[in-house]
Amino acid sequence: MADTAERYADLSEKADRVIREIKTQRYREVLNCRYILDLSWRSTADEMDYSNVQSAYRVHGWALAAAQRVMDKMSDM
Repeated sequence: MADTAERYADLSEKADRVIREIKTQRYREVLNCRYILDLSWRSTADEMDYSNVQSAYRVHGWALAAAQRVMDKMSDM
């Protein structure tokens, strides 16, 4: 069980680090809502002042691409 808790803590720290490195504030916000705060899609859309969940989905897709670019840069270091 300790291994699981340690792994979760490590992954959470890495996710937070990646999110902080993303330049676009909206991308950071949607990823933080979904992966750090664990909000539902509806709550994420509400938090971001979107009138529909599809807008949150769209921004989330762009944010994941930005996160991948950050992770690629981190692995090059």
